[in-house]
Parts: sequence; structure tokens; C-alpha cells
Amino acid sequence: MAQQDMTFELLDIQRCTFSKHEELDAQQERYVEKGNVFLRAFNKRSFLSVVEPTIIYLTDYTKEHFVTQEAFMALHQYPAIENHVVEHNRQVREVARSLKSLLQYKAKENHFAMEALGMTLTMLITDWFEFHILETDTRLNEFIRFEIRKVK
Repeated sequence: MAQQDMTFELLDIQRCTFSKHEELDAQQERYVEKGNVFLRAFNKRSFLSVVEPTIIYLTDYTKEHFVTQEAFMALHQYPAIENHVVEHNRQVREVARSLKSLLQYKAKENHFAMEALGMTLTMLITDWFEFHILETDTRLNEFIRFEIRKVK
């Protein structure tokens, strides 16, 4: 299928299981919001202008959200912390790879490569949502909600 024929579904915030941890939930909502900005632009084929801000956002997200989430997991001795952190580390590497590609493509003014990077970002955003936020984070969020109830 040619790239111009591809469209992607927007991320659906209603599918998320929230933890009731205010900061983590706000970060998750912002990921969905920023991801959808990129996906809308990609679907309209006007995404080149949002590639760089999206990569910058994802870089910040992997620092801020992962640190917050990992600190919470450690504090509450989350039993699946090691596997969760492995997924975080994989995402950090993918985002760093995208940032490196962006810098190379911008320096060479390579628009074809930027379009390929747009497809990579689209997959990165949607896969992270489907396989990490909706699966791995859902298990963590259920644990967090239980922990918060225990404290009250």
C-alpha cells in the first residue's frame, strides 16, 4: 500500500485505564493529545512541520514520565518493575534514534527521508499506545489504584 493511501486511527483516551495518580494520569493524557496532533497531521499528509516538535515532545516525555513512573514503582515495590523499565529503555532508544535521524535529514534537507521518519514516528506513537499504555501501563495503573486505596 502506498504511503498516501495510509491513514491511522487516532489514539482513544477512553481506552486508557487511569491510575488515579494525578501526575501520571496527566502525563498519559498529554501523550494521547500530542500523539493525536501528529496522527491528524500525518493523515492529512501535512506532517513535516510537526515531526521535530513531536520528537522533542517524545524526548521530554521519556524523561519526565518514565522517571515519575519508575520512582513510583520503586517506592511501592511494583513486582513487574524490571520488565516495565526494559520497555521504557527500548522506547528511549527508539526516540533517540528518531532524533538522530531528524538531525541528519534536516542537515541534508532530505524530504523523502523525512517522510519515512514520519511513518516511523506514526508507528512509534501508535505501537507505544497499543502495547505499552493499554497493556503494560494498565497493569501498573491497576496496581497503583490498589496502592492508593490502601493508603487512604
